[in-house]
Amino acid sequence: MSLWRAKRKYEANQSLNETADDALLAIAILKNESDDFGVYTSQEVRENLEDGCKILQGVRDALQNPNEVSSYYLALADHLRTTGRKQTAKQFSRDLETATTALAKSSESLRCESGLNKAKQLLQRVEEFTSETSKRNVDHMRGNLAGGAR
Repeated sequence: MSLWRAKRKYEANQSLNETADDALLAIAILKNESDDFGVYTSQEVRENLEDGCKILQGVRDALQNPNEVSSYYLALADHLRTTGRKQTAKQFSRDLETATTALAKSSESLRCESGLNKAKQLLQRVEEFTSETSKRNVDHMRGNLAGGAR
């Protein structure tokens, strides 16, 4: 893999990781059940929930239309479906539907909606996957820069 491609994959991983992390923070704020969002505005919380929903919709799209999404979302969907609690594609699609619906409703109401725990679990797994993949990409880039493959 070229250095450019490794860097690009690293940046994509980091972006998804940060977005998932922000969505998890927004979920935690809603679970606090306070009208005070601390240093965050209601608009920031809403946007973070919407962005988390977009990630999970991308995963769902990878299951439903594998030829129309990036290979990254295909790998992410496969990883989420087959690691931990192994599920059929149909079961996993239902979980994704529950999670995306909860995130969408929560972003509108700014309240903790049913299914938000499922969204939290899935986003935590996205964050873990992207973090792990980023570490591997960094190691690969270091190996290339040092003049050898690791």
